[in-house]
Amino acid sequence: MSYSLFPMRQNFCLLLALSISSYATVDELVGDEPAFKIEAKATLSKHPQAEFHMAEFDLGTLPAGKSGQVTLLIKNPFDRAFKFSEITKTCNCLDLKSDSYQIDADSTQKFTMTLQTPETAENARVFSSVALLEKSADKPRAVINLKMDYSLSGVLSIDPNMVLVEIPKGTDFQSLRVPVLLTQPLLPSELKIEASDTLRDLEFKIAEESGSVFVIADVHAAAIESGPISGEVRVTHEKSKRKDGFFVTARIGSAIRVSPSILRFKKTDDDSNRWTANALIRLPKRPKGSETNETTAEDDVAALKTKAIVNGKNAKVDVKQLATRIFRVTVSLESFVEDEDQKVQWQIDDGKETERIDSKFIVVD
Repeated sequence: MSYSLFPMRQNFCLLLALSISSYATVDELVGDEPAFKIEAKATLSKHPQAEFHMAEFDLGTLPAGKSGQVTLLIKNPFDRAFKFSEITKTCNCLDLKSDSYQIDADSTQKFTMTLQTPETAENARVFSSVALLEKSADKPRAVINLKMDYSLSGVLSIDPNMVLVEIPKGTDFQSLRVPVLLTQPLLPSELKIEASDTLRDLEFKIAEESGSVFVIADVHAAAIESGPISGEVRVTHEKSKRKDGFFVTARIGSAIRVSPSILRFKKTDDDSNRWTANALIRLPKRPKGSETNETTAEDDVAALKTKAIVNGKNAKVDVKQLATRIFRVTVSLESFVEDEDQKVQWQIDDGKETERIDSKFIVVD
């Protein structure tokens, strides 16, 4: 499958603001009837690698996009009290309060929290944290870190929100496969797909594989032979009216691949004015029924004719074969012509087809 996903790069952490999206704030929900009321208990423990204590709460399963009340009971098993002067939260989706800013020795302290769960999420499991700080003359320091996690019910979420499908020349089709996060009680059979009229030649379906849900479609070259197509795909849960979607663009892509997309030119050594950059060229697998290449590895290298023009200036290119269809290319030149658009223009001939591909580059001192 040949598609690129933008942008979404999940950073797994205990900061709710970085893990999930589509929140309302607690302030916006004042006066609403709580959708849930729960109680959770935890015992303080010493962090093994830091100078603070912690308590971890499992809040169970909570409905997505709802506001509720949580009672946290923290047991202090130690023979000392823990004092704090400030409560620091990681996002406006929660508000934690306590009648006392001290947890006495060998006792249990009650905290009340208003929590707004996200409408959509990248994972069915959500993590958050709150720090109880003590202000000193120097700077605040963490006394206790409260960690909370829970599962979301009723989630319909699609990540990424943009999909690029590229069909190499000579290939009949590529399969599009976009994951859908769907949690109980929502069912795949209750989902409806709608697509822009510009995508009318593509047949989108819901598929289940090993407990996961996907939007799938076969993108045929005939649908984009006259030019790229793009549009929106919208998935709706008909009972709850929850919805999410993504934009898709399909186009003819290059059969020959050059990576990385941004080359890094470095000086060969301190005493030289020559700059070099390395890249990999990947040749495509030929479709079944096409002519096979019976040449030796040495003949393959000789047949791979590669030119590189760096900002309009011809560069020296050295090619070494690493595998059947993979080559390492070293591009070198003695000076650069400054240009706002730092670009390497490739002309690659593998004996069957000539491709012209552009890459960006940067200069590293």
